[in-house]
Amino acid sequence: EAGLHELFEVRAREHPEAVALVHGTAELTYGELDRRATALAWRLRELGVGPEHRVGLCVARTPELVIAILGILKAGGAYVPLDPRHPIDRLRYMLEAAGAEIAVGSARPDLAPVVRHLLDVSGPPAAGEPLISGVRAANVAVVIFTSGSHGRPKGVCLEHRTLVNHIRFRGTAFPDDAFRGMLAAASVTFDASIAELFAPLSRGGRVFLA
Repeated sequence: EAGLHELFEVRAREHPEAVALVHGTAELTYGELDRRATALAWRLRELGVGPEHRVGLCVARTPELVIAILGILKAGGAYVPLDPRHPIDRLRYMLEAAGAEIAVGSARPDLAPVVRHLLDVSGPPAAGEPLISGVRAANVAVVIFTSGSHGRPKGVCLEHRTLVNHIRFRGTAFPDDAFRGMLAAASVTFDASIAELFAPLSRGGRVFLA
């Protein structure tokens, strides 16, 4: 019944000072990552985000990308990953098809006319106390769109239980050393990115964000 983000939260409570994310020379500890994601989650919750709400995600490959993913999940929402390099027509179509009226989109400010609210990850802090996401295993965590090479892109809904089961399987199939440090190289619009991020974050390891 755990949510995908809760696998990370357990480690953040156990080892808040451990390094969770590395990007170039920048490092974020589990505690810092958790606090910044929680602050974003409160801002999203104030806008009405909760279970089964889709939130667009259009953030450059920086630590803010991981903060945004965790923040959306913590608020109870499902993130809809968008590639900032794609044309606005494709991004607009995916947001509309997913029913996402809110987006975290510091990499594409031109999304503002498409959604009701466009948030920057580094915006003003909100309430810092823990937030209960309210998600259940059957709630959607991620909506990933196909390329659309054979027609219009199609959104595929991935539930929390599917992803949690997959991450837990990896934890039993590979030795602990395999999760000490992992390279996150896949685009967040590709499902492989989920394991690259959450397999190490669920085991107390480091994510090296390419």
